[in-house]
Amino acid sequence: MESRRTVAPGPGKGAQTRARIVAVAAEAFARDGFDALSLRDLAGRAGLTHAGLKHHFATKEALLLEVLDERDRSDSEAFALWPHRRSGREVLRWAVEIVSRNTTQPGTASLYARLSGEAGDRHHPAHPHFFQRYRRLVAIIEAAFQEEAAQLPAHLAPRTAARQFVALMDGLQVQWLLDPDDVDMVAQLTAYLAGIGISIDDTKDRTTEEAPAR
Repeated sequence: MESRRTVAPGPGKGAQTRARIVAVAAEAFARDGFDALSLRDLAGRAGLTHAGLKHHFATKEALLLEVLDERDRSDSEAFALWPHRRSGREVLRWAVEIVSRNTTQPGTASLYARLSGEAGDRHHPAHPHFFQRYRRLVAIIEAAFQEEAAQLPAHLAPRTAARQFVALMDGLQVQWLLDPDDVDMVAQLTAYLAGIGISIDDTKDRTTEEAPAR
């Protein structure tokens, strides 16, 4: 008997339309901000009627949250790995790798830079998202510095180092968006860590680990 392979169905038309709306909205929010756009504007950019877009997203706020959730879903594997790495140093190395990856996604980096600034307003619909995201991120980085506390200068507490590191990540991202040819975010973050006694040079780590005992 001839065997038949079952091919999993692709996403339906509704799912494809929803994904297109989210992609268009992410680009639009990054370029123009949240407040400057109406749901009708976004519908036109997505090639839909106002009613057609509202079939998928009843409000602009709901669409914004879906844009942010989609970004978090794409990062979820990376975030999940951070607390489970073998050492605090590897967590920090992973954070720098995420920054390196962001240089290949300028649209997403621009979206987060713009919306995180707008979300400083407690009434902004993205405020809870960014509040929780920064709280989680600082906690992860603080735990990494806590593991490496013996390497830190005596005056630098892990919590302070974590706040400085996250602030540096965000500040460098803004500078990179403005002048990508002159800002090497990875080099700057690596230099900051080296300046407080933590090397994330994995080649150096492997050399030390593989050196023969004397």
